[in-house]
Amino acid sequence: SHSEWLLDVNREFVAVKFDGLGAAWAFSLQLQQVSGIQQRSKASAEPIGEVTARDVAFGLSYARSIGSQLDFGVTVKYLGARIINYAADGFAVDFGAKYQLENFAGLSLAASLHNLGSASELLAEEITLPTLLRVGLAYSPDLNLNKHALKFFAGYEAVFDAESGFAAGVEFVACEIVALRAGYRFGDSSRSFSGGIGLLRGGYQLDYAYTPFDFDLGETHNLSLAIGL
Repeated sequence: SHSEWLLDVNREFVAVKFDGLGAAWAFSLQLQQVSGIQQRSKASAEPIGEVTARDVAFGLSYARSIGSQLDFGVTVKYLGARIINYAADGFAVDFGAKYQLENFAGLSLAASLHNLGSASELLAEEITLPTLLRVGLAYSPDLNLNKHALKFFAGYEAVFDAESGFAAGVEFVACEIVALRAGYRFGDSSRSFSGGIGLLRGGYQLDYAYTPFDFDLGETHNLSLAIGL
């Protein structure tokens, strides 16, 4: 996937998943960079140049089913940050689980906890990893839509010692080929609506998401491709 965030922040993500030993395994690589940062050695009207800051994360994931209703997974990550000749490193762990309710057909609950770990200092500044909690539910009503499908989502997201918020969304898949998506964030002063589209064909899935921001901040774009072999 490729994401274009605000202020020229770009993020690339690639992962490969395979099965073995009764579980699912995955390797992942995430690269985030901010280019065009003005460099100065002292207060001046003009910079002496521009630099790029880069963050990287290598992950190994393990997931398996526990019974017929519960799925559980864990990811161990190496983290690295680089700017000019300075660097910081760290390790973190993510946890996730999904539970399919037995008495409510089409309803599933999920939760994930991210970035439990620590990192070294960068330029004598302590780095505190942003611990993130997500809790959500998904519901697929049985509406006898033939080759069409409808799904609703709702979730809560919290960054510890920072912000939190609620969001909801809907996805409609037509003829098992085209997916139309819309979402809304509640209580966020800078953004609310988001939209997206997906194309599904055989073992391929191409997705695009768009989020506009208020206060003339701009917009973000996310493009991803999934291939199933």
